[in-house]
Amino acid sequence: SLVSRFCTLMFNDGNYDPSSFLAIKLGSEPLIAEERKNLRKLLNIPIINELNCGEAGTIGFECASNLNRFHLNAERIILEITDKNGVNLPDGEKGLMVVTALDRKITPIIRYKLGDMGKLVTEKCPCGINLPLFEFWGRRGDEVLLSNGRKVGVLQVHGSLMKAGLARKVSQFQIQQKNIDKLLFRIVPRKKIKEEDEIELRLLLSDLFFDCRMNIDFEYVENIAPTQGGKRRFFIPLDEVRKNFEI
Repeated sequence: SLVSRFCTLMFNDGNYDPSSFLAIKLGSEPLIAEERKNLRKLLNIPIINELNCGEAGTIGFECASNLNRFHLNAERIILEITDKNGVNLPDGEKGLMVVTALDRKITPIIRYKLGDMGKLVTEKCPCGINLPLFEFWGRRGDEVLLSNGRKVGVLQVHGSLMKAGLARKVSQFQIQQKNIDKLLFRIVPRKKIKEEDEIELRLLLSDLFFDCRMNIDFEYVENIAPTQGGKRRFFIPLDEVRKNFEI
């Protein structure tokens, strides 16, 4: 994530005072458990994660004692989870996040599609806060498409790679789905990647795509260019490849 890169660069620079930081506040940038663990170890400060939208404002905040689940800002936001046709899904089913902001008077925000995926959670949070819970699953379309129709979310892929210690071997990486049965793994290595490292990565990804054949190629580069907004994209989906190259 962008915040991980920034904190690592700041730490390596050696000219910062850790005591001057009170917390890290994130807005609408997914942070997996391994990255959170590394940041806490690096800076030893709390990490506050919010889900924000420019049109609707703050939608929710991640619970400090129930990570990866968010408390809805229910005083001002109505959150619905729908299918692609806008029909509400039962609680616990993953779908499209649709919000209504109750305090937007000049430009009403009513059933606004965020373009994100999530699901409503019915059980009570162990932290004691009674605000409704939901899970955030990332952007719609940020999924690896398999030949049998199954989809694997990129946050799941990213989390598995981080747990396997990929961050110790590479400084940047990006996955691009070139075809329904082919992934390109673009890597900026910290050190030379050995053949056994490639085999380990292939096996790890094959476990996620266990019911379909997926060919995985590696490309080693010096840098992965950021978007105009300054973020480096972890995943380029197949639909975007088809659109750009008309395949």
